[in-house]
Amino acid sequence: MAGHGTDEYEMETSHYQEWIQDVEMAYAKLKRTCTHVFAMGQSMGGALVLDLATKFACDGILTINAALQVPEYERYRNQSVPRFIPEGEPDIKDDIPKEITYDQVPSKAINQLLDIMEHTSQKLIDVTCPILIFHSPEDHVVPDSCSYQIYDTVLSGDKEMARLENSYHVASLDHDKDHIIEHSYQFIQRLSKREIIAS
Repeated sequence: MAGHGTDEYEMETSHYQEWIQDVEMAYAKLKRTCTHVFAMGQSMGGALVLDLATKFACDGILTINAALQVPEYERYRNQSVPRFIPEGEPDIKDDIPKEITYDQVPSKAINQLLDIMEHTSQKLIDVTCPILIFHSPEDHVVPDSCSYQIYDTVLSGDKEMARLENSYHVASLDHDKDHIIEHSYQFIQRLSKREIIAS
């Protein structure tokens, strides 16, 4: 995805519409070769898969502490100074895992994140596919209320909340990671089998 897995200088030049396009291209590529396609995203990735589901007939989406707000970043809205913000320690309860991140985040990228969150929040009502919403009640980055907002707003007939009691924001690396894997597997298997029976 544009600006990710490279360096903070490339991220500085990235626009949130590029991130949306990258996700859509990946979905289209999978759709050409796979019978079922489920999309899963954590934090900003959660916002991106929600956006994807407003445009494409996903078999289902899964979000982990999806970001519709990051209160700590609001102070940088429409600001270009400082150019870079120190990243700080990842919000993980478990002391062992190490998240690979940039040491600093461009102010421009923070504003792109704020834009994609606002963009997605306005489109939640257009999400109708099955959705599994993982959320950490103790999240120091994204308010837990974001997950409840998603659940209350999407029009999916098949929607479920799954609490992650022993994880912070980066839950996929935290104590509940095995629970996420197992619950996701069950969600995907159930829906895939249902579609096979229906066909």
